[in-house]
Amino acid sequence: MKSGIQQTEKRINRGRVLQLICTGEARSRLELSKATGLTKMTITNAVNEWIREGWIYESEQVRTAGAGRNPAVLGLTPLSPLIIGVHLAREHISALLCDMSLNVLRRDRIELCGEDEATLIDKIFDIIDRLGSIGEDEKQNGEGSAVSVGDGINGRRILGIGVSSIGPLDCQNGILLGVPNFYGIKRLELGRMLRERYRLPVLVDNDMNLAAIAEKQFGGGRPLDDFLYVGITHGIGAGIIYDSRLLHNSGMTGEIGHMSVSWNGEPCVCGSRGCLEGYASVPVVLERIEREIGLKLTFEEACASENKGVRAIMDDVCECISTAFVGLVNILAPQAVFIGHEGACFSDEVLEHIEENVNSRSLSGRQRSVSVSRSAFGEHAALFGSACGILERVFTGRDIPL
Repeated sequence: MKSGIQQTEKRINRGRVLQLICTGEARSRLELSKATGLTKMTITNAVNEWIREGWIYESEQVRTAGAGRNPAVLGLTPLSPLIIGVHLAREHISALLCDMSLNVLRRDRIELCGEDEATLIDKIFDIIDRLGSIGEDEKQNGEGSAVSVGDGINGRRILGIGVSSIGPLDCQNGILLGVPNFYGIKRLELGRMLRERYRLPVLVDNDMNLAAIAEKQFGGGRPLDDFLYVGITHGIGAGIIYDSRLLHNSGMTGEIGHMSVSWNGEPCVCGSRGCLEGYASVPVVLERIEREIGLKLTFEEACASENKGVRAIMDDVCECISTAFVGLVNILAPQAVFIGHEGACFSDEVLEHIEENVNSRSLSGRQRSVSVSRSAFGEHAALFGSACGILERVFTGRDIPL
C-alpha cells in the first residue's frame, strides 16, 4: 500500500514539474523547488527522469560577471511529444497540432453544412489526417495517413487526441448525445471511432469545460483558485474552476444558458421560460438586430457597431448577461469571470459595464471585487482547450483514456 501511495505521489510531482516548465512559470530547478515546495532531491529526480525520456533539456550553466553562475534553463526538446486538439462546433470543425507549451505547429478548419453521421466523421478524420501532412504516396488503401498520425509525426510521439465539443455529452464514454439542431445526429460514439482509427488515447469533453482548463493552465486563471469561463456562441455555457479544479459532472455542468433571467419570459426548448440563451445567444442577438434595425451583421460587427439601435440591443444583452452573472457569483463566489467563444468580441466598454453590474449587485461584490475580462485565448479557447484536456491528464499524473 505504501509503495502504491509513493508511486502516485511521484507521478503527481513529475506532472507538476513538467507543467511548470511547459507553462514557463518555472525554468530552473531552483524556481521549481520554490514554486512547488518540493525538496531539491525530489525536483532533481523528476527533472532527470524527464531529461532521460527526451521530453525536456537543460542548458549549460553560464558564468556571470558577478559571483556564481546563472541557473541552467529547462525547456522542451525538439523531439518532445505533441498533442492533437479538435474543436467540434455547430458550424465548423477546427483542429491544431501543438507541443506541450501550446506552441502551434499546424492548424486547420473545415466548415460544416448539411451533414449526417458519416460525413461528419469523415470530416473529423480528414482534418486530423491533414495535420499529419501525409503525402498520397504514403497512403495505403486509405488507411496510411491514420496509421502514420497514430505512430507519431516527424519522429515525435502523439500524446493523444483531445476533442472539445458542443453537448450534451457522455464524457466518460466519448459519446455525443442528442445535440439540439445538429443535423439530427444522436449517440455518436466519437471517442471509440477515434481510438480505433488512430490507436491513440482520446478525451472528449464539453467545450466550455476544456476552455476553462486552458484558461487555468495558460491563461488569466493561472494564479486563481476559483473562476468561471463563460462561452457565448449559439448557446451559452460555462466551465467552472473551483478550488483549482474543474467542477465536472458528466459534461452537463455549467449550462448557464438555461438560467432564467425573466421568470415570465419566452418559453425555451428546455421547458423553462426566460432562459438567458433566448436573449443573449449569438443567433438570437443577430436575428433581433436584423428584425428591428434591418441590418444583417456578424456578431463581431454588432459588438463594434456605433449604430444607436444596435447599441441599444447590445445594452439589453449586457443587462441579461449581468443578471445571470450576479446569480452565479452569489452562488459560487468566483474571483473572476473570463468571457470567450464569440463573446470575446465584446468591447472593453461592455466588459467593464458587466463587471460594474456584477460588483454593484452581488453579495460578494461588497466584500471583494470580481473581475470580468476577455479570455486569454479570445474566440479560440475551446480549440486550445482540446489540447489542454490531454495536458491536464499528463500534468496531474493521470492516464489518458484509451
